[in-house]
Order: sequence, then C-alpha cells, then structure tokens
Amino acid sequence: MSTSKITILLFSFLAFVLLTLTHPVEDQQSESQTLATPTEEDLAALAINDPTPKFFANITIMDPVTSKNVTTQASYICDTTSGSPSVHWLREISGRLRGEFHNRGCKQTNQFGSHCTKLIAMGDAAASICGEYFRGFICDVVGFAGFWIADHCAWNGLAGGRFYVGEGQPMKLAFHKP
Repeated sequence: MSTSKITILLFSFLAFVLLTLTHPVEDQQSESQTLATPTEEDLAALAINDPTPKFFANITIMDPVTSKNVTTQASYICDTTSGSPSVHWLREISGRLRGEFHNRGCKQTNQFGSHCTKLIAMGDAAASICGEYFRGFICDVVGFAGFWIADHCAWNGLAGGRFYVGEGQPMKLAFHKP
C-alpha cells in the first residue's frame, strides 16, 4: 500500500474520531421509553376498558326453560384492544342472532374446560355463551348484548367485551375474535 493511501485513511479516521468526540450529546430517550408514552387514543382505550363491571339495568327476559318472563340484572365490561373484532362484524352477528335465530335457544353446551360455547362466528367476530351447563337464553338476548357491546365499547372501529346476565353466578355473553 502506498504512503498516500495510508495517509488518507489515517486522516479520515482522525476526522471521524474528532467529529464523534466534539459532537454534542443530546438528551436521548430509549426507544422503549418513547413507545411507552401513551397517546390520546391509548388513554381513550383505557377509559373504555375499565375492568369494573358497569351496571346496565334490570332487564326482563324470557326464561327458555319455564317460558316465563324474568327480571334480572345485567352488566358489561369492555375488552376492546387492537386484536378485537370489527364493529361491523359484531353488528352483523348480533343482527343475525336477533333476526334469523330470534326465538331459538342459545345454550351453553360445553360441560368441561372453559364452560363456554361459541354460538356464531362471521367475519372476524364471534359470540359465545359461558356459565352453567345447559343454561341459556333466547338468541334475541345474545343479539341485544352484542349490539350493546358494539355501541358502548367501540374504539378505532373495533369492539369486544363481556355482557353478564343474572345474579349470583351470572351467564357471560362474550364478544371476541373466533
């Protein structure tokens, strides 16, 4: 290697070192700190996703076993995240439950494990009923609950949540991805 090439490389290296040492260091936040700063959307999602059950009202439903009207408490919890189903598909399955399956029985038929039964799935949304084995409601009630979750838990076009019906050991109607 010639002396001129070595000299140029040496001066280039010295220039790089000099620039690096004299460049002012800015107050840099780590990437994890930058990503952890909540945005207004994040704060809105947190407000929606309060894990405390929200009392809805006393509702009157027909008990499919006795065919009598029963007044019971209902509450809900929003579980909307970026992984929740779209409001569109949640409204579609709710409309189908209230329309096509209106008077049919939606029952929990899973005796083991999760004690949840998936009732319907369309697009990226599903509705499940969880709780006591072989207990349930007419599907119109599940559809109503789906519309309620879609209307009250929506965030960025997505919605997910749980609707509880009954007292003591309430039945849970869950709206989630299939």
